[in-house]
Amino acid sequence: MYFKNIVSSGCSFTADGIGGFPPTIENVGNSSFGIYEGIDPAVPNAWVSWIAKKIHPSSFVNLASGSHGNILIAHSIIELLSNFNYSPDNTLILFNLSNFYRYDVPCDFSNFNASPWVPWSSNIIPYTFYNMWSKKHKSLIKEIDATTIQNITANNVNFLFNFLSNNRYKFYFLMMEDYFKSPPKIKNVISNFRNHLIYLDKSNNMMEFCLKNNITVSETDHHPSKLGHEIISDIVHQHITTTI
Repeated sequence: MYFKNIVSSGCSFTADGIGGFPPTIENVGNSSFGIYEGIDPAVPNAWVSWIAKKIHPSSFVNLASGSHGNILIAHSIIELLSNFNYSPDNTLILFNLSNFYRYDVPCDFSNFNASPWVPWSSNIIPYTFYNMWSKKHKSLIKEIDATTIQNITANNVNFLFNFLSNNRYKFYFLMMEDYFKSPPKIKNVISNFRNHLIYLDKSNNMMEFCLKNNITVSETDHHPSKLGHEIISDIVHQHITTTI
């Protein structure tokens, strides 16, 4: 199994910096976890980074952004694939779905309220997103009810799934939490593409898996620990190698 390119996105359960540069017509791109003469590979801190270290793609770009949601995840992946030289024949897409209540609002990089957790620069994607904790972001969404936010977010996820499927990209996703327990619209969107969902043993989501196996950062921080990310990467890597 070999992929020239790996593209990733998600929230803090996948975030580990940009990881490298996309492929262009003139250049194959690069990966922070690749082996280059005179440069030590970076140390992986997230499950997708471990995957990149194992597969050794020419280009690995991780767009995952802490404290953000599925709108950012969908748009970041689609923008990258649309703007750079990614072929469905040699590109693998990996991401985690995040909380469907998170409503990402785009903005310019020059905006005072731009998110500090978005890892890309304007030469990768020409826009960024508001910091969800800023007063500006809160003022923008204060009149949007929770059901509307969930519906819009579900539509973005459905758009991403269909974009990847229609363009024949190989993609897999994890879930931060069990979104099959969400309202019917969200559940249906995920169910339609559940063959792309990777289960972590018997757990359908990352948080449950980490809590069950005592591989969280702490008792109060339920993100995967460093060991947790390595274990998740082993499961994902094994799934990929046996299904592709």
